[in-house]
Amino acid sequence: MESTRPIRALLRGLDALSALNGRDGAIVSELVSEIRLPRTTVYRVLETLCEAGFVQRDPNDDRYRLTMLVRALSDSFDVAASLVHVAQPYLGELARALGAPVALATLSGTSMRQCETAGLRSDMITQRVPLLTSASGLVYLAHCAAEQRDSLLAVLARSRRAPQQQLSSRSALLAGLQEIEMQGFAAQASGAAAAGEVTLGIPLMVDAELLAVLTVRYPAADLGAAAAPERYLPRMRSAALRIHHQFMEQQAGSYRAGAPAAAT
Repeated sequence: MESTRPIRALLRGLDALSALNGRDGAIVSELVSEIRLPRTTVYRVLETLCEAGFVQRDPNDDRYRLTMLVRALSDSFDVAASLVHVAQPYLGELARALGAPVALATLSGTSMRQCETAGLRSDMITQRVPLLTSASGLVYLAHCAAEQRDSLLAVLARSRRAPQQQLSSRSALLAGLQEIEMQGFAAQASGAAAAGEVTLGIPLMVDAELLAVLTVRYPAADLGAAAAPERYLPRMRSAALRIHHQFMEQQAGSYRAGAPAAAT
């Protein structure tokens, strides 16, 4: 019979996150008093959370603070699920119009959770793709808030699974992201030249906040690099705008449904 005992180290990490929540940072001794663990244990827990990217230590005052990744744990999954639900019929329509699979990708930790039309049908396939080597990831990094981008890149720089070649020159990476932001899209090839595929991605913004990335995937041999944006981008941007409007209507409807009745 499998053990169902709780994992003590995980509980300690959650205790530390709870203690930091709502604070403007805390030093180790403050957390020792609050969560009542030995100082060395609290220090190891905090350093582990720093390694995972959920906490960062400010070298100026030695205070540990939560990062933007914690916010993703609290609200992005609900928003992402709602957005994918709203977008699904538009993704199917766009896939049929372009004759190519399309997807909506949202941030999930330090990767992108991509919901793609299965061929040209309306059902969806969900997969994770990396931030640094996918069109959706690069578009997200190029258009998200600077604080969030810095947090993500800091975590990736410490990760053994992240492609360190892309991270070796921060200035070159940031220059590439700036170019993507200026042109409004990213195109990323995969596989061998003629036999591979290209994914084209654009940001989906809601009230100046980046929520997702819309992508289309097509064989590299079908179109030249210059012709692809000209063919795909107008329809992609039109679909993104329609998804944006529908999502805003749904959010407004949810707000009205949950608002207290007006006094009579």
